[in-house]
Amino acid sequence: MGLSRFDPEIEGCQRICDLPDDLLLRILLLLPAKDAVATEILSKRWRYVWKMLHKIAFIENQDSESFGRFIDKSLQLHKAPKLVNLVVEVGPRCPVDVDVRKLADKAVNKGVKTLVFKLLWTGEPTSFPKSLYTCDTLVYLSLSNQILVDVSFPASLPSLSYLALSKVVYKDEDSLARLLSSSPVLHELVVERHKTFG
Repeated sequence: MGLSRFDPEIEGCQRICDLPDDLLLRILLLLPAKDAVATEILSKRWRYVWKMLHKIAFIENQDSESFGRFIDKSLQLHKAPKLVNLVVEVGPRCPVDVDVRKLADKAVNKGVKTLVFKLLWTGEPTSFPKSLYTCDTLVYLSLSNQILVDVSFPASLPSLSYLALSKVVYKDEDSLARLLSSSPVLHELVVERHKTFG
């Protein structure tokens, strides 16, 4: 007569799989995006959980040629009706293959409240779609480094209360003025300009 062997790892995994979706999502929120997406291989139950995350942080400081493809694929598969918080940070060694315009537009269409873009790559400054500067749900916006702030059209950010602009490039001084005047409830502003010598 064979004895059934107790395997604590399998037992622990089964217990985690039995947790409700909202608790599993809370666990995944603690992980980097790559690790959260990787959980889909654990079981059929986990395959769809990460796709309902309402907060995602894509952070890559390594020399990863596939980072842009990873972000594109992840957002294609993302099914949550809301994307409340999106953070995208790329290091100086990352290739310029991340379509930040598409990312920003998707976030705006999903009711984003917090948006952070930090682009340290060596490519030309990247501009954002008009939808970013007319987003009525955006509360917190932080833009850093290789970003072109181009607000050459009427902007409207009625909910924006925090704005940080660090070492970005402005199309012209009017772009900054329009951005600030479009934010009637702005409570906190942080502006850091490039140092100039001469």
